Amino acid sequence: TEPPGMSLVFTQTNVSCNGGNDGSASVTAINGYTPVKKTINVQDFFFSPFMTNVNIGDTIQWVYVSGSNNTTSGTIPVGATPWAAPINSGSPTFTYVVTVAGTYNYSCTLHLGMSGIINVSDPLSYLWSTGSTTQTITGLSAETYSVTVDNGSCQRTDSVIITEPAVLSLSTTTTNVSC
Repeated sequence: TEPPGMSLVFTQTNVSCNGGNDGSASVTAINGYTPVKKTINVQDFFFSPFMTNVNIGDTIQWVYVSGSNNTTSGTIPVGATPWAAPINSGSPTFTYVVTVAGTYNYSCTLHLGMSGIINVSDPLSYLWSTGSTTQTITGLSAETYSVTVDNGSCQRTDSVIITEPAVLSLSTTTTNVSC
């Protein structure tokens, strides 16, 4: 079964030369996961909770409780957007939507040792006909590839066709030289 409205959208790069294997395909599940909001309370000298587990697409909201604080990204996954925001009575909230899986370390630069961790997972799993379990597959030759996307309770399977250009053919003509 599949959730109502869940659909798969493909982005593909076809093979550039006949017989090649430089094609790629990527799949995005539309309506495959409903993002949630997680709250982190900010007080003098600590974030609560210290560690938060979320999925790609979820929103983190830091909420002022007391003191003068900030939240500043430290080590974050490649491709994620860094942040720095005050959290105080004048700026009581800051929100951030996570878009890349991995571990996000953050801190308050005003209070040494005040830090937190956000662990981000992909809520969807992928299984391609090649055996790959990533959202994108590369090194493809011309053929049809299927993928099953699973959100933990429902699945959707679809396929994408990678094509290649036609075989190049040469024709020659010979002209004899007359002397």
